[in-house]
Amino acid sequence: MIVDQLSKTIFIKIILYGPAMAGKTTLMDFIHSIHGDRGVLDKIEGTHGRTLFWDHGVYTFVISKGWKVKLVLIGTTGQKYYKDNRMVIMKQGCDGIIFIADARKTEIERNMASFAELVGIFGPNLSKIPIVICLNKYDLDKNTLISLEDFRKILKDRFKEIIENEERLRISYRITIAVKGYGAMEALRQVLLFINPDLLKLLEPELKSGQVIII
Repeated sequence: MIVDQLSKTIFIKIILYGPAMAGKTTLMDFIHSIHGDRGVLDKIEGTHGRTLFWDHGVYTFVISKGWKVKLVLIGTTGQKYYKDNRMVIMKQGCDGIIFIADARKTEIERNMASFAELVGIFGPNLSKIPIVICLNKYDLDKNTLISLEDFRKILKDRFKEIIENEERLRISYRITIAVKGYGAMEALRQVLLFINPDLLKLLEPELKSGQVIII
């Protein structure tokens, strides 16, 4: 978080991370549909409609006494051959991460590989970064989906040194349906709460609600 006293602006940078086609762009599209009047969303896509480099949204919220918050959302591409691009983006730093996982059982290893990449980028310092993990696509056939409890167990078993590190106090798991916006604003609020609870209180009147998730 950067505080610019001269312009009375607080900058917060949140990264959306996860495997390709998990729903990062869709989640950002929904947030933009709620707060598009406060900023812009730039997307760099190929002819196949998939993100080539990143999705970049900047939204301005006026809080109090002339101060404003600029919320920067960056959605990384999940495609394997853009790994170097993701590493450049992540190493520029962030205040929080929303990790979008694909809830289908067939996608478990891709989810874990993507999280392993995060660990490779930040190392032990990942324990200090607020993370909200969204198990997305929960509108699909329930028989094809992993439960949130089982997903958490696998993640903890694979990355115990990061997930259960004594510094890892700011982590949350939730179910989302990005195509319907279910859970999108809740995930954003949660990561903002982790980053700065007092700032979220000031932002709350400005944050419009999306649809409440009902599974």
